[in-house]
Amino acid sequence: KTPVDLLVVSVQRTRSSELNGSVHRLTRMPSSVTLHLYHVGDGQHTGLMNKYLQAMGTGAFHGGVEVYSREFSYGFMPRGTGVFDCPPMTCSGHTFWKSHPMGETNLSKTEIRDVLAQLRKEWRGAGYDLLR
Repeated sequence: KTPVDLLVVSVQRTRSSELNGSVHRLTRMPSSVTLHLYHVGDGQHTGLMNKYLQAMGTGAFHGGVEVYSREFSYGFMPRGTGVFDCPPMTCSGHTFWKSHPMGETNLSKTEIRDVLAQLRKEWRGAGYDLLR
């Protein structure tokens, strides 16, 4: 699983626990969570290529998860972590396509930061593989 998958799972677990009544209501306000999708690359032909690939059930896409007004993603870096952040819908090297609301999380900014700190340790940039 990628860091984006793991962040989504953390958000979903929080939401699922709340629905089952196993978490006491928190006084803090929930934060919305949005998946932003991009065509891989920033060339003018990327979207066109994906249009044709989608007709065959595939495509080349990049995704980022926005929470607390920052977008978090994973990609290749020659050293260090591959987990990075950027302003929403502005991931460099890719062409923004569309967004999909995923619900809300009651994780605080500190809890999100802690999850991301762990992901940054585990997901090294050199291990990124576009085809996996």
